[in-house]
Parts: sequence; structure tokens; C-alpha cells
Amino acid sequence: LLSFPFIKAGGAVLLIYIAIKLLADEGHNSQVQEATTLGKAVLIIIIADFVMSLDNVLAVAAAADNNLQVIVLGIGLSIPLIVWGSSLITRLLKRFPLLVHIGAAILGYTAGGMLISDKATIDLFTQTNRSLTILPYMLAIIVVLTGTLIGRVRHNKGTY
Repeated sequence: LLSFPFIKAGGAVLLIYIAIKLLADEGHNSQVQEATTLGKAVLIIIIADFVMSLDNVLAVAAAADNNLQVIVLGIGLSIPLIVWGSSLITRLLKRFPLLVHIGAAILGYTAGGMLISDKATIDLFTQTNRSLTILPYMLAIIVVLTGTLIGRVRHNKGTY
């Protein structure tokens, strides 16, 4: 599926959104509405699991650079890490908040790699004779700056 045009680009946009939201919401409790019925709660869990799984697969696939063995190994390692290591990861993130910024930068960098390896993006930028090798680094910086700025504005309720 990743060889189809715009699949990686769409995944890159999702990763950028997730990375910025990660930083913007860091340390703040988001307003979450409770599910009023069991059916709604199950639906929310299914959607959340699907989105997190899709995000995980896209990130691993992009980082693996179409190497099937690395994709299988990455997904095989990440699922147990998420399931069994989530409490450890949560403690580490609370103790070392810089890790959240590093993670967001990695997501931005990975999104940039996905964008420059998408067939549609390659075709678009080769027509304009633009080099894309710096894009992953630029997106890593943009994600961290944007997410941090949005988080500060939200935290300060629009004032500095």
C-alpha cells in the first residue's frame, strides 16, 4: 500500500498532526467527554486502537524504508513495548519532559522522510527542480516549535 501515490504523504500529515498535538497537550489535561453508554465506550476504544495502530504501522514502515524484515521486526517489537512498557514510558516521560520533544522531533523527521519518498511528492518536486533532502530536518524543527508554541499559548490562555 505504501507504494501508491499520496499514501505516505497522507500518513506524513497525520504524523505531523500527532506530533504537534503531543507537544501542545503536554502536561495539560485535555477536555475529554465521558461515554454515556457501553456502546459509545466500546466505539471510542475501537477507534482509538485503530488510529494508534495505523500511526504505529505508518511510522515503522516509513522508518524501515520499504525493508519488509525491518517492518516486521519494528511492529513485532513496538506492540509488546506499548502493551507492557507503557507505564515505564509514562514514568520516563514525566521525569524527563525533554523526551516528549525528542519524540515529536523524530515524528516530524519521519514525516519528512515519508513526504520525500512518496511517489506523488517526488514527481511534484522533480518537476520544480527542488531538492528535498533537508525537508525531514525542517519538519522536525517546525513540529517542535509549533507544538511548543501552541502548548504555551493554550497554557497561558493566549497571554504571555
